Order: sequence, then structure tokens, then C-alpha cells
Amino acid sequence: GDITIPAGGGAAAITAGAIVDADINSAAQINATKIGTAGITNTEFGYLDGVTGNIQTQLNNRPQQTTADLTYYVRTDGNDANNGLANTAAGAFKTIAKAISMIPQNVNHAVTVNVAAGTYAETVSLKGFSGGGTIALNASGTVNITRLIAQNNTIQITITGITATTTTETAFELDTNTWVWLQNCNATASASTQYGVMVYGGAAVISGGMYSNKTTSIWARSTANVFVVGVGGSGSGYGYIATEGAKIGGSAGGMSATVSISSSQTGGIVALGDGVVNPWGDNTRNNRSVASATPSATQSVP
Repeated sequence: GDITIPAGGGAAAITAGAIVDADINSAAQINATKIGTAGITNTEFGYLDGVTGNIQTQLNNRPQQTTADLTYYVRTDGNDANNGLANTAAGAFKTIAKAISMIPQNVNHAVTVNVAAGTYAETVSLKGFSGGGTIALNASGTVNITRLIAQNNTIQITITGITATTTTETAFELDTNTWVWLQNCNATASASTQYGVMVYGGAAVISGGMYSNKTTSIWARSTANVFVVGVGGSGSGYGYIATEGAKIGGSAGGMSATVSISSSQTGGIVALGDGVVNPWGDNTRNNRSVASATPSATQSVP
């Protein structure tokens, strides 16, 4: 009765509702593009694998703020389906982006993301974190990423030992953050039209590391305040540049470039464009031209 052939006809028809799940061979697979509007791919459909309950409920129940210190681990042999809480292949995440996605936007504790040595072909993005805590992204060994963006964060963020390999964009883009510390990070890939570090507003500390082969190694702009110490690099068109009221201070380090502001900046402030601190661009007094005048009679100065 599941299949009928009308009298005198040659076409068989399957009775509506006759086929049930038990009738379908377990080895049969339905392509995801045949589901719904056909706009879904097999890869996208695969993201549902491992879901343990109502997806909207799980999204609604995601913590909105930290309740204790957090440490996540990332390894090239990890899996983003793991919980990220153990430094093992069965426990760590596979991507840095997954670890960051697990951090609540309101951070009131110390959050640490430890990244094992390896290459992670991804742009790391830290955006909009607030609260009274800190976020630390630490490399264990040589860690290569594509680039890093930190934007609109009002908590302290520390990036340690990360190398950005992009040749088509700014390697480290720090945009309007309260305080970001790049510690022993590197951007040395040849990119003559790109920047090693661009700090747009806010404050940043750049200590150690190498920033080479760029149009500008470190660029502070739009009233940013940047402190540098022990930074090295070579092959860039400019070493340090500060524009639009921004300031760069600290120690020149070993930076060299075709036009290297750092060569005479030992401990001073550079402020080009809208406000030069002094005509020499530094706070030293050696080898400056000078003019003086002495009055012929005593002058009273209120």
C-alpha cells in the first residue's frame, strides 16, 4: 500500500507519509544544500555538530562577565570543540579566535590566553572589553599570526611574544584603547607600504621586539601617547613618527631606518605635525643653536 500504480498507468506513486526514518538506510547522506533555502553549505551545517541543547538558550546563558580568573590554552593540535582549559590536544582550542570568543565582554578578573608555538593563520581581534580586570595573550615559543587588532578596550591588555606576518596590512593596529602593552612582539615581514604598529588614540607601551621593513615601524597618531623602550628594527622608511598631536616618549633602542626619529630621541618626546615639543624633537640640550640678549639697564619683571 506504500506504492500504488493507477489502473492502466505506468507511473508508480509513493503514498504521502509512507516513508519514515526507519526506512532510510543509515549510510545515506543528504547534502546540506538541499535543506531549507539551499543557501547552507556542508561546512556550515557541520558547525551544529556537538550542540547539546537549544542554541538560543545556550547563547542567552553565555556569561556576560567574569566570575573568577580564567586561563585558556591554544595549540595547533587542539580542537575548537574542546573547552580550552587544559594544555593538551584533547583540552586546548585550535584557534586564538575561539579562545577570545569565550571571554565575556565585562572582564573583572585576570584572563590569560596561552598560545603554544606554531603558525595560526588568523587575524586576532580584541574589541570592546571593559571592566576592572586584565587580558594577557602570551606566546609559548615562536607564535606567528596574520595580524592583531585591539580596539576600544578600557582594560589593560598585554600581548607578549607574538609575531605578525602580514605583508598587506598594518601588523599591530591599536585603536582607542586605554592601555595596551606590546611586549617582545615582532613585525619584520617585508611590507614597504604598511606599518609595523599604528597607535590611533589612547595609550600604548611597546617594549622589546623588532619592527622592520615597513613604511613606518611605529606610528602614533590622533593624540595617542606611546612609550617605547628597547625596540629594535631596520629597513623601514621611518622608525618613529608622531602626528596629529600624538606623542612618543621613552628610549630610542636599536631602531634604525632611512629617516629614524629615534636616533636623537633618547628619553625625549617626538610630536610632529600639529605640535612640535621643541624644534629639535627631543629633550636634550646638547649641540643646539642659541641666541641671547642682555639689557643695558636693570629691568623690572613683574
